[in-house]
Amino acid sequence: MEEKNKIVALIKVAKDEKLSLDDRQKAVNALNKIIPNYNAQLDATTGKYMENKKALDDYLNSLAKKYELEGAKDLLKEIGKEKAKLAMELKEADDAIEKDKQINASSNFVGGREGRAMDTGAATYTAHLKNNNRQVRHKDVRKVVLLRKAE
Repeated sequence: MEEKNKIVALIKVAKDEKLSLDDRQKAVNALNKIIPNYNAQLDATTGKYMENKKALDDYLNSLAKKYELEGAKDLLKEIGKEKAKLAMELKEADDAIEKDKQINASSNFVGGREGRAMDTGAATYTAHLKNNNRQVRHKDVRKVVLLRKAE
């Protein structure tokens, strides 16, 4: 936007017939350096400003596309960071589930009616509850990842 504002200001100076021809000519020269094939000039007799409107429009359109691409690059960078963060969270959840599976494989928790009949201890039951909670969190993380992919 800064470059576009500079161009607009230079065109304003070049068109302002109240300014000296020297100042206006400097503005025209600056425009001709910035914009390819612009070839603007001041009429020697009338002092009127003559511009290449098509070259100006083409250049301003290319500037707009450039700004859009830069914005898209920034957006992609942010998406990449978010994806990496989610991948790390997913790995941590997978690791926690795997650890809980190993703990549960070595425990003798029995659920249901049989479990109530057998007193296996509060610690084993607590481990079972923690495992269930981690599995729920793991499913939530997977849902978030799948939702992000769908977007």
